[in-house]
Amino acid sequence: MSTRKPLPDEETRYWRTDLEVRSESQRRIGGVAVPYNRRSQLLPGGFYEIVENRSAVAKTLGDKLNVTLLLEHRPDWLLASTDSDTMRLVNDEAGLGFDADLPNTSAGNDAWELIRTKRIKGTSIGFIAMDSEFRREGATVVRYLSAMRLLHISPTAQPAYPSTITAVRSLAAQIGEDPADVELLAAQGELRSLFGPRSDLAVVAPPTVLPVPNAVGGASRNRRRPRRRPK
Repeated sequence: MSTRKPLPDEETRYWRTDLEVRSESQRRIGGVAVPYNRRSQLLPGGFYEIVENRSAVAKTLGDKLNVTLLLEHRPDWLLASTDSDTMRLVNDEAGLGFDADLPNTSAGNDAWELIRTKRIKGTSIGFIAMDSEFRREGATVVRYLSAMRLLHISPTAQPAYPSTITAVRSLAAQIGEDPADVELLAAQGELRSLFGPRSDLAVVAPPTVLPVPNAVGGASRNRRRPRRRPK
């Protein structure tokens, strides 16, 4: 009897994109949920992320998986969904765009007023990374996301500082280092030390969930640094 590998944890990311009103009469909003080939802000752990291109969400769209629109990432503040055809997704070379009709509910009315008056200007996404690659580029480390399961899009006024524990664990699993040691390097902003001096080194790191009790910022400062294995 085969056992199915558990899915990696959900991650959230915020890109600075324009959220706009597209129809006053129909209370329709839209914007770019995922811009392609554009760096995120510097993330906890000292690395950037880039969603490579439109193929990153191809499976989500091709399999017609439901994607929801949630106000402030709250499941109980449902605004729209692709299953109900109240949200439409458009995938082009620039990014994944969305267009949604807001409901006549408490959450829908709040979202409409906040977006219409530009109190909320941006969106973030909830996703599961299915395939990624860490690369050192000069003095920085960049994680390239080439495949993801998009779960939801969320208009948000105050994007939370995202947790990167799942990404850091995936890197530790791929290179065979103690996750706690890699978390310590992430907390110190020193992930680049895992890649050596060359700028063209890459580590393919499909996400893997490992049972590590400490968060990125909670690892003991007394842990040893990972030893570089001889090449």
